[in-house]
Amino acid sequence: MPDTYTNSIGMEFTLIPAGSFMMGCNASFENCVSPELPQHQVHIASPFYLGVTEVTQEQWVSVMGSNPSEFKGRTNPVEQVSWNNAHAFIRDLNTKEGCSDCYRLPSEAEWEYAARAGTTTAYWFGDSADDLGQYAWFYDNSNGKTHPVGQTPANPWGLYDMHGNVFEWVQDCYHRSSGRHEIPQIHERQRQRGHLLKSLVITEQQGRVPKQGTGGMNRVRCLDARCGPQPRRLFQNICGER
Repeated sequence: MPDTYTNSIGMEFTLIPAGSFMMGCNASFENCVSPELPQHQVHIASPFYLGVTEVTQEQWVSVMGSNPSEFKGRTNPVEQVSWNNAHAFIRDLNTKEGCSDCYRLPSEAEWEYAARAGTTTAYWFGDSADDLGQYAWFYDNSNGKTHPVGQTPANPWGLYDMHGNVFEWVQDCYHRSSGRHEIPQIHERQRQRGHLLKSLVITEQQGRVPKQGTGGMNRVRCLDARCGPQPRRLFQNICGER
């Protein structure tokens, strides 16, 4: 498998290796909340491709034909996107690329594994929230709006904006304890071929799990482990996908 892949509309993907990590928040970290506990080991059995950046407005328009975003900008992340919208984009992108299952949303475990990129600290760059302004667009430095993707440093696996800018939908349903999050069953062909778009999700009865902080969020909500439930029809100017 090549290390990187670029599709027909210019979306770049990088190969995330298989491996294991501790998912959730370390109980010694004072800002842990119940959905992030208990911290537990998760094994990612197969490598997968993940978008290097959040889906941009230009990429969204090339597939969907219109731009729902409040903060307009060709290379800004698309926002005002519900989980249902994210799946419509994936459906139409698969059609555009001539396949039925090349693209999907990542599981929460896959997302957090990629966000941590082999690190064990609260943020991929360390434990100090005081350094966040160097690595993320969030409440203190974003002026309450999104910014072009890829302007802050990439994490060790080459992924940009894993902290800040917009929430990103994932496939999983929300459970009160992170220990109950499990990697959803994925068809083996899709597991082998899938190129993942980063995002957050919900079902009719259960909330899906938003990951990372947004431009309007505080330092705590930018943690790698931070998550919470949202309805799948929710669309706000903080919700996008990767």
